[in-house]
Amino acid sequence: MPSSISVTWLSSAASAWHRKMKYEIGSFVSRCNPNREGVPAWKPYTAENGELMEIGGDELRIHHNHDRKLAEIIDRHCFKQLDEFRKTHK
Repeated sequence: MPSSISVTWLSSAASAWHRKMKYEIGSFVSRCNPNREGVPAWKPYTAENGELMEIGGDELRIHHNHDRKLAEIIDRHCFKQLDEFRKTHK
């Protein structure tokens, strides 16, 4: 994030979260790796592990397939029509 963005209008909790997000994203981008000392080990995302890192408050948490059921519902109902369309419009 550009350092010129002002966060003076944020509450102190939101400001702390903003600083943490800015640090974590900057750290990840500069090293191309989210893992570092003091944070949970984060494996690369795959369709099987569905791994993601939640940055909330003062914690970093790893979740596995937290929205698998939602993804299945979307796939079953939304993408079914798209798949049928693709089959008929090759």
